[in-house]
Amino acid sequence: MDGANTRGALARKGLLTARHLGFYLHAARVLGVLCTEIEPFAATFQGQSWMSTGPGSDRERKVLREAIEASDLIQQLAPGLLAAEAPARELLARRIQTIARVEAATARRLRAAAMSCFPPAPRPSIGYGR
Repeated sequence: MDGANTRGALARKGLLTARHLGFYLHAARVLGVLCTEIEPFAATFQGQSWMSTGPGSDRERKVLREAIEASDLIQQLAPGLLAAEAPARELLARRIQTIARVEAATARRLRAAAMSCFPPAPRPSIGYGR
């Protein structure tokens, strides 16, 4: 965090609005990488492990996968989120609506955002010449 370990210090950097800073802090808490209950904030063991990885490395992907799979909230909203097969879209929307207590339209937008991280299903090979 480049020495910025409080909400005020992060806000003074001017990189995010207060609202977006809140989103990032909430995401870090949900993933279990940052303890945000008291200031100054502190990286958890999982967060320290993530910070020690190289950006885009296999190790970074492994650490993030472990954080997602260990998150109680993510498992409530989307169990099996990182499975080979994407979660059912409507089930995901219903879970978001129920657990997050949001309107159906908001749940669908959140579901669409979550589903955008999944690549489209591979197309079957025609297999010419084989």
